[in-house]
Amino acid sequence: LSVEPIEGWSGIGSIWKQIAVSIFLILIFIGLIIYRQYESNKKLYEFEHDILTGLYTRSAFYRRVRKMFRENPDVNYDIVVSDIENFKLLNAVYGTKTCDQLLCYYADEFQRLNPDAILARYGGDLFVSIFKSSQNIGITDFENSVNQIAKNSPIPSSIVKYGVLGKVDKTVPPNILCDRALLAAKSILHNYAVTVSNYDGPISHKHAKEQLLEAAFADAIKNEDFKVWFQPKFDAITEELVGAEALVRWINPDGQTISP
Repeated sequence: LSVEPIEGWSGIGSIWKQIAVSIFLILIFIGLIIYRQYESNKKLYEFEHDILTGLYTRSAFYRRVRKMFRENPDVNYDIVVSDIENFKLLNAVYGTKTCDQLLCYYADEFQRLNPDAILARYGGDLFVSIFKSSQNIGITDFENSVNQIAKNSPIPSSIVKYGVLGKVDKTVPPNILCDRALLAAKSILHNYAVTVSNYDGPISHKHAKEQLLEAAFADAIKNEDFKVWFQPKFDAITEELVGAEALVRWINPDGQTISP
């Protein structure tokens, strides 16, 4: 007894097989596109974000700020740079793990302090944020907020200095704006009575003087402008000469001595 195949069934089965294979290949192609897009987005995220804190990197921050300035030419912005004082010492005393926790803590708290700000890890123990200027928040309120953040940190003895650049000039490159805010923060390092400093003219002049000295340093060494002076040391009882203290003085060609 034999059964003859119904005419046309084999042809229909072949068509369905071709359709199934085609669908399978299309799904693989779509999967590859999704995977490549995922990998591309992942690499872009890793390129733009700090591995430890998840904040923007410095270069990504600059790009975001430039874009924001272009899209909002009539909006005023403030920039704040924070600097954890004596961070290397904290790292040596408390260890890398605790100090990494400290950095992550400050990153999270700064985001909570101003959720609308663009925040970045500027490098090492430095953070930078930019946000719309507000007339409602004064320096005193800001100091109270950041001091409370410091008290609850993994290292309560940590001290953070803040440099503020208000109503930034959007024609100035972002890196220069950040440098000015950082300069304000650096100007109050080791001044334990002050937490927040605004960038202003006097700081700018001081910075210019420091830059001139730094630029002249290499030439001073080459020209042997540094002179060694020996200050004698006497025994207080016998009044005999027992040694000398070597002092280095920077003397310009015009005879002017540059103070330490």
